[in-house]
Amino acid sequence: MLTRGDVIGGKYRLIDPLGEGGMGAVWIAENLSIRGAEVAVKVLHANFARDPDAVRRFRAEAEATVRIGHPSIVRVFDYGQSDDGSPYMVMERLHGESLADRLERERSLPLAEAVEVVTAVLEALDAAHQREILHRDLKPENIFMAREGDVVRPKILDFGVSKFLGDDAERVRMTRTGALIGTPAYMSPEQARGETAIDLRSDVWAMGVILYELLTGRLPYEAANYNAMMIRIATEGHLPLTEALPDIDPVLASIAERAMARTARERYATARQMREALMAWSRGEGVLEATPRGSLPPARSSRSPMPTLVDADTLPGDSLSTLRKNPPRRYALALGLVGALAVGGALISWRQRSTPLGPETTAAALSRQPGAATHSLTILGLPSGARVLLDDAPVTLPTALRGEGDHRVRVEVDGAPAWMAVVPRPTADVSLAYVAPAAVTAAAVDAGAPTPVAPVARAVTRRAVARRADAGRATPGTLLARDPGF
Repeated sequence: MLTRGDVIGGKYRLIDPLGEGGMGAVWIAENLSIRGAEVAVKVLHANFARDPDAVRRFRAEAEATVRIGHPSIVRVFDYGQSDDGSPYMVMERLHGESLADRLERERSLPLAEAVEVVTAVLEALDAAHQREILHRDLKPENIFMAREGDVVRPKILDFGVSKFLGDDAERVRMTRTGALIGTPAYMSPEQARGETAIDLRSDVWAMGVILYELLTGRLPYEAANYNAMMIRIATEGHLPLTEALPDIDPVLASIAERAMARTARERYATARQMREALMAWSRGEGVLEATPRGSLPPARSSRSPMPTLVDADTLPGDSLSTLRKNPPRRYALALGLVGALAVGGALISWRQRSTPLGPETTAAALSRQPGAATHSLTILGLPSGARVLLDDAPVTLPTALRGEGDHRVRVEVDGAPAWMAVVPRPTADVSLAYVAPAAVTAAAVDAGAPTPVAPVARAVTRRAVARRADAGRATPGTLLARDPGF
């Protein structure tokens, strides 16, 4: 029985428990070799330490994670055995929350953020597939929204049921009892049927399900129990995304639907193909109509995801969670782009203009609503050392944002052009996503304005991701891609 103060492997002193599953426990620990360095230590329970298969799978998880070596996959630093013979692995300590926790609180994600998250996870998944490793249990519980300074990076957790492609002996050991591997709601039809010859397209299926859930707040298949869920997935079609969310862009819907094609050969062949499809959609030129909140299906009383069918193979995806914040739902906007104004429960967008859009132009283009409530302003993805000015006054984020009038947001980063965005009279909390601007040309400067305002690109709403493919601008996933320090 582990207790506070125990030293694992002679160099990791246990501080506080983070979580516990059927096979092991995760603790916050201090690395005694580096003063003040905290890590997460995952220890296999002593009774499983005598099971060769359990030990093999535990070690395989550590090896798979190290073998991939991607910044959006939780890092493993060490592996060993405790004094009682229990294997342990040492991982980076993460701060944030699981994607499942986020869905439990907010039901769905704004479209822009949903696409960003899935795109980032697909990049990490592609790295795993390139090393011939399948995850086989992708789900929101196993995607951790790690906060690294001002950046939030999705990280894939728990390769405890992962599989090395071509390892036939591993296939026999993992399936000799006929046990299904994975979580029912995210299983591919071939997994639900108990087929053993699955490949990376099962992971692609799971990513399609996750994208569907992030957008709609519901699963494509729902059932009362495990057996009913597996039968439905194995034999039935799901509710099309265009019916679950009627106002969705059909192109985006087709990406999710292809990922969830019932026949594996009809899906994207790789995670990279799905990621490229999402990135191409993100760069599209069309401006999509706003989606009223009322068009989303009713919220469930509780998300209550089904646990994995492999009995306690891994710890819950939120076992490394150390931070639980409850911010209100936010609208995602991108710096370098004029965003969306919430009016009457819908988001209104502007089409691209050939001339800069300044505060007065913005004000004239919108119908004003009375009221001067106070909201909050946050900016995601700010580089280290960035200075933020709100209406020409330095601020520390998050900061209050008055509901009256337009607001000017300026971001200054050493060695980069200054950028200013216009936030029209806000009626809700506003979250901006920083995208490094390209150098401002003379044609893009309004001579009457003291500070250049970048020209309007695409409007960002819950129905559209505003990204430009121009040189110097970030592509989807950029704001999430900063390697953390240990």
